[in-house]
Amino acid sequence: MNQLGLYSKNSEYNGYSEYYTKCKNVYVWQDGQKYLDCGIMGIGTSLLGYNNKQVNKAVKKAIDKGVFSSSNCYEEKLLAQKMQEIHDFECITRFARTGGESMMIALQIALNNTDKKEAIQTGYSGWLLENLKLKKFKYNDIESLKKVLNKNVGVIVLDIVRNEYPTKEFMQYIYDVCKKQNIILVVDEITAGFKFNYGGFYKNIYVEDNIDNGCISTKQNEKFPVQLKPDIIVYGKAISNGFAFSMIVGKKHIMENANKSFISSTYWTERIGTVACLKTLELLEKQNFDYLYKVGLAVQKIWYKMSKKYKVLIEINQIPQLAHFKFLPDKRYGNQENIHNKYLTIFVNVLLSQNILGGCVFYSCFKHRAKHLLEYERACDTAFKTISNNRDTPKFVIKINNWKLIKDLPVKIR
Repeated sequence: MNQLGLYSKNSEYNGYSEYYTKCKNVYVWQDGQKYLDCGIMGIGTSLLGYNNKQVNKAVKKAIDKGVFSSSNCYEEKLLAQKMQEIHDFECITRFARTGGESMMIALQIALNNTDKKEAIQTGYSGWLLENLKLKKFKYNDIESLKKVLNKNVGVIVLDIVRNEYPTKEFMQYIYDVCKKQNIILVVDEITAGFKFNYGGFYKNIYVEDNIDNGCISTKQNEKFPVQLKPDIIVYGKAISNGFAFSMIVGKKHIMENANKSFISSTYWTERIGTVACLKTLELLEKQNFDYLYKVGLAVQKIWYKMSKKYKVLIEINQIPQLAHFKFLPDKRYGNQENIHNKYLTIFVNVLLSQNILGGCVFYSCFKHRAKHLLEYERACDTAFKTISNNRDTPKFVIKINNWKLIKDLPVKIR
């Protein structure tokens, strides 16, 4: 039983072994067995592959110099300067170590900038915000947003992209309402950041305004496309390639009000995460981010191909860099209650029998190669075939490599 408290790594949900002994590039060793990771890749943390030699070297060098003192490490200054280079607005950066706490910090700073004390949210932005039970609206649903929007709302928290791309109309409405009602926009880039480009996904979003290069149009109803610039952006996961680190980047006038609240933690200033982030960003800057798209798209095509071949109904999301699918009910095959979890249990276990870690989520990294995808495709073929052959079996009793699985685990991978 995994008592570590991390949902996505709980063996009761993902079907994997609870612990690993070694990892390198796209491989993980569990219980003396080597597995190819075609799943969540450390929950999206390891774009450069596990156990990256260059990042490790920088971290080890920092350790030898000392990772903690009564002063802040010099690398914090360098990283703050780096973030200013990446963002084309004057910004201030604060550092933490996990995504959940960073979202809480961001929310508190945002609330410090408004007299309106309500915040609303779409998507998932960490366990701390979940426990605040903020009012939620559906992604890409303007009517849902209108239902929770009122004169007391001072902050909108937006999980920028996960299951589908944001529509132009949805983002335009958020932009307009934030501008009109002086609402602080906090964008969660923890999952998406540095997976689509060198920076946040928000850089892909353009809205219309009557301001062009800082000059307000004098013509009625004249609009210009402008890049979305959130008030606060939160990064985590991929920015440090597996080392604990997160950042809150915000417009200068917003972040200067952070001191209105007591926001502090001793180990936010340790050196390892900062150095790991600096080196990771240096290496990511040299990468072609189209590669992550192409790898993810190739995996989505594998799922589609197997679904058609074995007539197993699935739904695939829009986003190759954050690819996932869901098994759908098929009325031709009896009781379809909880069918996604039942089929996913088989899928995960068949892949394990082929020495592959995988589920209904695939996060691509720069170390995934064609040979890995060929191996994954062969395993997917076996898995979908097994599902197809067992759809009329009430208890989903199957045999894999001489061991028997009689489980209906509630397998969910996030």
